[in-house]
Amino acid sequence: MHTRARGTPTALTLGLAALTAAACAGNPPPGDGIGDAFVVVDNTATTISDATIKLVDDLGVERRLGSVALNERKEFRVDTPLAGQYRLVADILGERDMVSTPFTLVEGDVVEWDLGSNVVGLEVAR
Repeated sequence: MHTRARGTPTALTLGLAALTAAACAGNPPPGDGIGDAFVVVDNTATTISDATIKLVDDLGVERRLGSVALNERKEFRVDTPLAGQYRLVADILGERDMVSTPFTLVEGDVVEWDLGSNVVGLEVAR
């Protein structure tokens, strides 16, 4: 019969912990900021009280980024986007959706969408 003190890790437990740590060291978890892009939505010059912001790729696949309130400027992180054409959509309760012009997005880019003028600006990654 094998006995050990309660709470003492076994060799198997220690081995698995070491393997997990080694694997994670080379592959950062999603959402850590590496390879991400950013979308900034400026709602300071409108009367839109609340809008749900979506990022839509050229195939029509939507990714909900979050909401922006009246007089708010908010930044959203897009975890490691695939390079391609996108549009932003503001889903406004009781009104027609606002849709941006298309833009190309790759890792590291920062897109700013001014809802007041419906203009998209892009700071390209270096």
